[in-house]
Formats: sequence, C-alpha cells, structure tokens
Amino acid sequence: MLVRVGVLVAISATALVAVPAGADRQSEPWSARPATFAVHSTLDVPVTMSDGVVLSVDVHRPAEEDGQPAPGRFPALMTQTPYNSSIQDPRAPYFVERGYVDLVVDIRGTGSSGGRFGSFDRRSQLDGKELVAWAARQEWSDGRVGLRGGSYLGINQLLTAAQQPPALKAIFPIVPTGDNYRSVLPGGYLTSLAAFAVQNVAVSAPPPAYAGSDPQRAAATLGTRPGNAADVATYLAETMSGGDRAFDGPYYRDGSPLWNMDRIEVPTFLVGGWYDALSQRDVPLMFTELQQRRVPVKMLMGPWYHTNPGEGLPTQGILALDELQLRWFDRHVRGIADPELDRSAPAIWYRLGEDRYHFTKEYPSDVSYERLSFTENQGLTRGTGTGQPDVLPWTQVSGACTRSTYIGTFGLAPTTPCETDNSLNDRTGLVYETAPLEESLDLAGAMSAHLFVSTSRTDAFLTLHVESVDPVTGVVDELTSGWDTLSFRELDAQRSTPLGSVGLLPFHPYTKESVQQLEAGTVYDWWVEIRDVAARIPAGHKLRVSIQTSDTVRFLPTAPRLADSVGAVVTVHHDAERPSGIVLPVQPARSNKRSSR
Repeated sequence: MLVRVGVLVAISATALVAVPAGADRQSEPWSARPATFAVHSTLDVPVTMSDGVVLSVDVHRPAEEDGQPAPGRFPALMTQTPYNSSIQDPRAPYFVERGYVDLVVDIRGTGSSGGRFGSFDRRSQLDGKELVAWAARQEWSDGRVGLRGGSYLGINQLLTAAQQPPALKAIFPIVPTGDNYRSVLPGGYLTSLAAFAVQNVAVSAPPPAYAGSDPQRAAATLGTRPGNAADVATYLAETMSGGDRAFDGPYYRDGSPLWNMDRIEVPTFLVGGWYDALSQRDVPLMFTELQQRRVPVKMLMGPWYHTNPGEGLPTQGILALDELQLRWFDRHVRGIADPELDRSAPAIWYRLGEDRYHFTKEYPSDVSYERLSFTENQGLTRGTGTGQPDVLPWTQVSGACTRSTYIGTFGLAPTTPCETDNSLNDRTGLVYETAPLEESLDLAGAMSAHLFVSTSRTDAFLTLHVESVDPVTGVVDELTSGWDTLSFRELDAQRSTPLGSVGLLPFHPYTKESVQQLEAGTVYDWWVEIRDVAARIPAGHKLRVSIQTSDTVRFLPTAPRLADSVGAVVTVHHDAERPSGIVLPVQPARSNKRSSR
C-alpha cells in the first residue's frame, strides 16, 4: 500500500536517546556492552536457492581468543549487497564482537554469486526470504535473524521483510528509497541514481576469490555477467528513448517498499537524510505507514547526504549508528527487555537552520498549512496573487551550482561555495521571495507548489528550490526542492492528500496512459510536490522560491521529454484568477520548545 500524509498513531512521548526519558523521571543512560569476542570468517559459503542458483555468503562468527569459533548458538544479522563484497565489504565486526553472527550476501548476479541480476525483482525478494530461513537453521544460529545495511542494502531489507520470513525479527534500513520510480525516473527525467546500475556491472566484473579453488563454479558465475551488462544497457536505452520503462508500473512498483508496506510486520528502525536523494521523501512516508499500522517503528532524520548518514552522532544524547543498531537488535532480535527504548519517542528529526534534533510522537507534528502567493516584482506573500505573468526561457545549464548537485552526486562532489549558496544559480531563472521575516519561520513536513503555467512548446520541465536568503551576506541556502514535467500533471485523487484547507500534496500516476498532450500557449493548473524537510528560516532572512527549467547534474531528460520542451519559453501566471504559489507546513514556536531538548 502506498500512503501519503495522514493522521498518525501516537506511540510514545520520549526520545530514543541515552538521556532521561521524561522531565519528572530519571533513568540510567544506555551504554553498549564491551566487545567480548574475536571474529572467525568463512568466505564464499555456497547457498543454493529454490531455483538452483547458488549464492555466496560470507559468514563472520563470534570467536575465542585463538580465532576458533565460539561454542554455542548466536543470533544473526544479514546484509544483502549488489556491490561485490570482496570489493566493497560491508562486514561489521562491531556486532560480531558483541555476540552476533554477521552474514554478508552477494545477491544473485553480483559479486561471487551466480544467476542473473534483477534489481529488486520478485525472484530477488524470494532469495531474501530463503536466505533468512537458511541462516536460522545453521548450526551456529539460535534461529533469530535481523537485517542491516544502507542504500540498496536498506531497500532489500524492507522487501525481504515484506516476504514475512518467520525467523526475521527486526530490520534497520539506512537511507533507503521507498518508491523506485519517483527516485530514479520522476516525470520521464533520469536521475543520477542510474549510476548505481552502471556501478553494479563494473564491480561484478572481477573473477570471484574462489576462481582458483573452484574454477567450474567461478566460470558459471562469470557466465552470467555479460547478460547483466546487456540488461543494464537495454534498460537505459529503453528509458532514454521513452519506452515502457520510462513510465511507472509493475516493474518499479513490485520492487518499491512503499508499494509493499502493508506486508511488513517486524520492528523497523528507519534512518534518512534531509540531503539524500533516496530517503528524504520516502523515509517519513514509510514511517507514517508503519506507525498507522501499529508496527513497532522508529525514525531518525538527520542533516545527511546519501554517503554520510550518522555523521555528527552521538549528540544530544542520540547514540552513534552502531550503538543505535545494537540496542535495536538486542531488544527485538535477542529479546532483551528495554523499557526505555519501548517508551522512547518514535520520531527523531533534525531541523536545518536551528541545528538541533527534536523528539516527537509523530512526524510531522503540530503542523498547520499556509499558502503564499507569487506577486508582482517577484514577491511572495500571504493573500492572492497579483501582477503580470513572468517569462522563463529554456536553459539546460541551471542547477550546476546548487546544493542539488551535491544531493545528486550523493555528497561526493568536491566542496565549493555552491554547496551552501544557490545565489549564482538563481540568476538563471525566476525568484519569488518574502520581505525579511519579523520572526523565525519553522517548517516540518512535505509541501507543494501550485502553479499556473503555459509553454511555447508542447511540454515543460521545472525544478523549484525552497531557500533561505540572508540579506546581509546574500547567501542563498537551499532547504529542499521539487521538480516535475508538465505533461505528467494528471493527479491520482485517491493518493493525493489535502494540506489543510489551502492546498494539496499531489500524487501523479506517471503512467504512459496519464501523459497529457499539451497545446502551446494554454495555461495549465499544475501541482508540484516539494520534498519533505524540517528547517528554520531565521528572523531577518527571506523565504525564497526559485524556478528553473533544468537541474543539469541531477536530471537527464529522456528523448521525448527533451524533444517536446527544448527551447520552450515557460510563462508563470500569478494574478487573482491564477494565483501561483507555495503551500508550507508551518510549526508554531511553542511546539518546538516542547519537542527539543
């Protein structure tokens, strides 16, 4: 089931932190137990799936001081990686040293495993279920299994959990996406996330480590690799040419956690980042869905890119990620009683601009929605729109000097002033901004833009940045962004969500059938989703919305979308009859004092 924003179920009122759980009651801070084991590793253990394909599992077991496996049975934590464990090894001695077996699986068609790679397909999801069952029945296993890992390794945790293997007790997905289409190909524009598919082909090319000892198995494994490369090439060619996979449908939805959340029952701890292309939008949505269904769930959202989740922890009593995972798995995999964890606040989230975390029963919390309209002289204010329309010529160079570039490159781009200052990029488009704020403005949640636009061609792409402007220094700090293609403007009414009485959080089907044929010069009513964020715009700063016709590093148009929009002049209308503007999730200051510490 895919959900948007709704009424959340309140679970508890205190924070998942090693600090007092309430103002009137003290508790002992939680601390990780010391390492008591060494590590014994057995690499490339063959595990045969139900269809005969042999996968490779690295088994890291608790060991005695002499390196021999420790006697007894232990719970297991498993990761499933497509990135070749011999090159990008996600093993975690931290957990083995504290009494867990750590399992690292090369998923089918990757690393040392056989078979044909199928990104999140149903066969791969079934592999996850069979691997959990295999782990539970090994001689070193006590029959209890948890899942861990980030990015792809986080996504397939959720998909494995949706298969409901009986031995699975808890998961801890870090920076996962929930909707593969809206992360990879929104509105027919291929995002930089496609680089992961190419990376998968590259890291799976080297021969497996057992090539010398088992050449027959190695030859069978490597024999699948040309097919993987051909599949990736076919996918990229089909999407970029505007074929079936340029549109949403079963190919994406079958492997998207948000479309499978109604089958997830195990305790889940979600970690996301406000600057992460995958998790920024989807982790809050998945948290909401699980909380509504009363699944034990926690969420931690921090000021992170895709590649640095957990940076800056511990702070404000929030544990470092390894310790958070250990505590979660001890409680839900080992079954160790932890009343403070059970009572802790489900949502921990960092507010950009305020530079501190908040601890709340739900997310977003205590929000009201406010609509600001574009006005003459490129103003942004309460009330209705005014003024003549503004013209935005097409350009394909916008976006290079923005925080969006760093988000699109997963935080790996070289540090430059562009990361924290969008002012240069804003000169390539339109800007609408408020007067300097008399008091700080706190935002928390998803938002949207409501636009009335026409185009001189038969399509248009727009990207919108929500920014905080310092009038003294001129620095323009991007807080969040949204983007879409005009021909995909059709709404799914069932999955779109009202934002109070002033707006709508749109859900666009993005199917081939939903694409609209547009006429040049016609004014269209268009809702654009803007990604979730928690941010403070300080008093004295301005709130700005900038609009451009491209985001050159992060989005690459498919051939049909480019052909229909190249050279287009977009006109943004904002008079009383066509009041373009933005809908914001606003929190009162009193709420912030309650929820932070």
